[in-house]
Amino acid sequence: MTTIEHMMLASVFGCVWGWLLGSIIFIVADLIHTAIRKRKDKREKQRQEAMMAENKKTTE
Repeated sequence: MTTIEHMMLASVFGCVWGWLLGSIIFIVADLIHTAIRKRKDKREKQRQEAMMAENKKTTE
């Protein structure tokens, strides 16, 4: 294998690994972001329900 072929193979192999690693990191980051958003929405919904229940008690 010539030096140029070796360099081309190494660069393509590095690009493929970089793309694969970047894709995996992006998917993990998106899953974390989605989990945080769901947790925040759930907390907000619980707060709203608690406020509605409290307002209902005070109006009765």
